[in-house]
Amino acid sequence: MTGSASPGPLVTVIGEALIDLLPGRQPRTFTALPGGSPYNVAIGLARLGQRVSLMARLSRDAFGGILRDQAVAEAIELAAAPRAAEPTTLAVVSLDDDAAASYYFHRHGTADWQWTDEEIARAPAQTAVLHFGSIASWTPPGDAHILGLARRMRNRGDLMVSYSLPRAAPATLDLFDVRGRRVLGGEAPSSIGAHRWVVAPSGSLVEGVYWIRLTQAGSSAVRTVVVLH
Repeated sequence: MTGSASPGPLVTVIGEALIDLLPGRQPRTFTALPGGSPYNVAIGLARLGQRVSLMARLSRDAFGGILRDQAVAEAIELAAAPRAAEPTTLAVVSLDDDAAASYYFHRHGTADWQWTDEEIARAPAQTAVLHFGSIASWTPPGDAHILGLARRMRNRGDLMVSYSLPRAAPATLDLFDVRGRRVLGGEAPSSIGAHRWVVAPSGSLVEGVYWIRLTQAGSSAVRTVVVLH
């Protein structure tokens, strides 16, 4: 879809712009699609006829070119989107038998998180609404720059600051005995705050040491527990 410049108040969206790698039609092939929550917000607003400026660190690599070209086609303003030397963040999508998607992020040292004072200072002065959120708003070292910009914009008193609350990713919990045998598998744990648990069937666990693996948003944490009766 090709957009045209939109008049009216300027919405500035700051955050990550990444590439989703979706499984292709042929084995061992992938399709590269522009993505990232803030990037998608900017496109959605532009398609609704809203004037939008995107503040995203778009890499100079081929994937960054895809992101930049799509934004230009949507008539999104990119004067505040630096050309970054770091590579583009990748989200590799895996589909299960029910076509439910899991995302595995390759984001270490990538462009989205490396904001500098000079780059942040390029935020458009005519911004009427600043929108931020998602991964870039809590990933160092760039998160401090983004939060600082939001604070300065709020203190101006003549614009709106919008923040997208993160949606908790589904989590699964696996329990293994000391021989590596899975005793509980793929359970969806209940939670209160940072605490998560599952209820094991009566008599299913004997006393001893177990390994717990909690998986969420493509990342896993492993801990040991001791079961006593």
